[in-house]
Amino acid sequence: MKIMVISEKPDACARIAVALDPGAVRRSIQGMPYWTGKIDGNTLIFASSLGHLYTLSTRVPVYPVRTYSWGPRTEVERLPRQLRESINMFMRGLAALDSEIDLYVNACDYDLEGSLIGYMVLHRLLQGKDQKAKRMFFSSLMPQDLRQAFQRLQPLDSANVEAALARHEVDFLYGINISRALTVALISVGEEFRVLSAGRVQSVVLNWVVERERNIRSHTPLPKWLLKAKMNADGASFEANHLPGAVLDLENAKKVQAESSGKWAEVVRTERRLETVAPPPPFRLGTLQADAYRFFGLAPDRVLEVAERLYLDALVSYPRTSSEKFPREDPRVILEGLSGILPFKKLAEDLLRRPELRPSEGRGVDRAHPAIYATGTAPKGRMSGDEWRIYEMVCRRTMSCFADPGTLERTAIILRCADHLWETAGVSIASQGFYRYYEYSLPREKPVPPLQQGVQVFVSQVELTEEMSKPPASFTILSLLSRMEHVNIGTPATRASTIKTLAQRGYVEGPGYRATDLGLTVADTILAFCAEFTNEQMTRALEEKLEAIVDGKTSRSVVVEEVRRRLDRLLLEMKKNERRIGMSLAGKPSAACRLCGRQATPTGLCRDHEQSEENLKKAVEEWIRRHGGHLPREEVKKRLRDIPETGGWVKDLLFEKSQADGQR
Repeated sequence: MKIMVISEKPDACARIAVALDPGAVRRSIQGMPYWTGKIDGNTLIFASSLGHLYTLSTRVPVYPVRTYSWGPRTEVERLPRQLRESINMFMRGLAALDSEIDLYVNACDYDLEGSLIGYMVLHRLLQGKDQKAKRMFFSSLMPQDLRQAFQRLQPLDSANVEAALARHEVDFLYGINISRALTVALISVGEEFRVLSAGRVQSVVLNWVVERERNIRSHTPLPKWLLKAKMNADGASFEANHLPGAVLDLENAKKVQAESSGKWAEVVRTERRLETVAPPPPFRLGTLQADAYRFFGLAPDRVLEVAERLYLDALVSYPRTSSEKFPREDPRVILEGLSGILPFKKLAEDLLRRPELRPSEGRGVDRAHPAIYATGTAPKGRMSGDEWRIYEMVCRRTMSCFADPGTLERTAIILRCADHLWETAGVSIASQGFYRYYEYSLPREKPVPPLQQGVQVFVSQVELTEEMSKPPASFTILSLLSRMEHVNIGTPATRASTIKTLAQRGYVEGPGYRATDLGLTVADTILAFCAEFTNEQMTRALEEKLEAIVDGKTSRSVVVEEVRRRLDRLLLEMKKNERRIGMSLAGKPSAACRLCGRQATPTGLCRDHEQSEENLKKAVEEWIRRHGGHLPREEVKKRLRDIPETGGWVKDLLFEKSQADGQR
């Protein structure tokens, strides 16, 4: 029998070939590399795609777009010359190899995208050969896993293919129709052509960023006062914080300071407790990206890129997973492999001495893959700095899942001085447990003096510090990814690229992912005229329907037709309001806000400046109250103008008032 095994990428193709036949021979056809080998008397041809070879396009020049077709990327997209030539070379090579093949095997990554890539090669490029195909399931490129997967070939995963087709088609319909509607609306009011993109998931995420931006720009800070005492006991110095925390009026804060400085405090109680910390579950893609960002500052798309490289080198398992479950195989094989790698030798050997190995696991599940884990394979050759960081992190996390819980000792000492309570708190590591393996999350120890109840302590000084209330923190790519994962929109493979698109379109900027004025304008326009596009619940419901295709509970045709009908309704409304949408996007309101030029209410301010003005009025009164009624209003406003925490829209109002006063 002659069998053609189709992989997703050339590196994976080479690994699969050598795993199934260590004597496989590398060849070339039409400039494309491929491999030949034999197994159980069968002739095998190992060939590769180059990721997605096909994409969607339409011949409909205007919106609404209801029809589309799949075509070669080289004919649809504007690709760099080298990439275009490479894709054409692989397409010619795959077609040339398709001669007298008895069985085809889709050995692309086992996820929706991999299923679709292999299907498109079989169905379109090789013209219907999906009818003679089977599916190869694996979660790592370890030789034994690949050999086992080949011995257990399954029918082609048609449900996954249908779900993948539906996801691409739905996203295409949303993206092209909303983007065209916005762009046409802008042109209709005399503006130059400019592509304004939007999408099913992108519009929801942009709306999150814009809501956060509103809270930041309209924030009016309020003062509070923190009290920190410096204390001495038996020659040891330490600091204690006032309880219950910040004081919200200045006179009271000064009273506490005066009644505590230079006085004696008494320890009223000492609280010590042991806290058991369970080992973390193995990584899913989201938690790997989170920890790599937190500890190394690596962007999530870079983490995925590196993790995929490690996967192709058979060093870690498949990274695009939502699972926090270990595979069923004996973990001793992994640990024995890690024990042969010098940095992990002692750690792995200690685990191998245990009579039983039970991993810590989380709730995350993935219908196709286990969690991300180290395979136990040692790296060959030099690794880049990022590759070693991610590899070491996955290895340590894998081992930590089999370790004992860590134990922390938390101590709190409560002291009384006059009628005021103070607290000093600390933490120490009573037992390292898993922290020995996964040292990234090791807490910083903070010692406290060994004071018993009744001990007298001298308060040498009390520092009084004014602090301003903070606006909500701007999003980071990590917090956006986490929220997308939490509400279940997008996929592990697409979430980071969705966020990246917002920056490429000019809707967000900076490391804080702050909404730009363009981002505010686009989000406000979508919210005003087609709010359904920003509806988180609707987007999540559609995700669930796409997942239901995999379970056989619905079909691609039903889901896509439902989206067509919804878009027909929404786009009809956008068409009716085309000029108003265009005026909004172009910044040509019927009545302009006197501060920013956006659409104004009857007050002469846009709704954001109007809300900020209300916030400012209330805040000024609260400032005066917190200062005992002694602070003049103009002094409050002057201070607010100079405080960095004051939101931009609030400062617009303050500077307008200042300029008006200066002209009188």
